[in-house]
Amino acid sequence: MGRKLPWNRILIRSGFRLRQDGESFDLSAEYLDNRKYLKKLYREYVVRAGIDPASHKYILTPDRFVPGIAEVDEDIWLDTVESIHGGAEGGYPYELFILDTYMAGLVRAIDDLGLKTCYSCDGHDSEPPSIGFNNKCDEAIFFFLCKSTRVNAAHPQRPVFPRQRPSWGGALEIQMNRRVLPDFAEQIVGKQQELRDWVKHSRAIWAAMEAS
Repeated sequence: MGRKLPWNRILIRSGFRLRQDGESFDLSAEYLDNRKYLKKLYREYVVRAGIDPASHKYILTPDRFVPGIAEVDEDIWLDTVESIHGGAEGGYPYELFILDTYMAGLVRAIDDLGLKTCYSCDGHDSEPPSIGFNNKCDEAIFFFLCKSTRVNAAHPQRPVFPRQRPSWGGALEIQMNRRVLPDFAEQIVGKQQELRDWVKHSRAIWAAMEAS
């Protein structure tokens, strides 16, 4: 059994962008395919968690999600995601149904900052997680974001060390266990506006350097 987390944290860590309203979540701003994906995940999670579907009451419409349980076992949830997601290293950053289990939240979080990815892989416990960007500017900004971030996870104040991965055309390896990636994503979302401003200023500095 894993640690219990509230739904808002589980959804952020898995890359969903839903607006919470009390005990319910507004799905209207999320992509339709992600809403369908959430529905599959929830129904499978209920079964895996040993909850009787017949007596379990919840609301999951195209625009609204009201879970029938307050907290989620994170290990069971991640196992559920691992069993259902499509698994592809490419695709768009909002296609949660094909992003790797532990990478989806991070890819969505940095996309919300304006950093555009073209490749990601959580490493599948056989190699370090890695991520690639559409341009050198975004790659450099993410590199310095990693360098300045300490993730409070299984190892408190553990720094994130990215390095080049030549075999994947310059993708960055993230030197941490993939199970820490959702903590990293949650931390970025928690500082979203501050980091958006930082990304904007960093882009301006990059452009000025390129023009000089």
